[in-house]
Amino acid sequence: PCSECAKLLINSGIKNVWYYEEYRMPDGIQLLRLAGITCEKLTVPGVVFTEIMMKFASGDLETLPEK
Repeated sequence: PCSECAKLLINSGIKNVWYYEEYRMPDGIQLLRLAGITCEKLTVPGVVFTEIMMKFASGDLETLPEK
């Protein structure tokens, strides 16, 4: 995320962030990590990522593919 979005995430109380692509500047991830938020880059193929996002959007979180 950008640094402004990272600040919003920090203030919301989120504890973990997973991301697929890195933002063009690393400031946001650095802010999140300084705030104690775990950040992990997903290393799944794009098709699987799309499937995960579609399931997440539909609320079907019981059948997410394994990492």
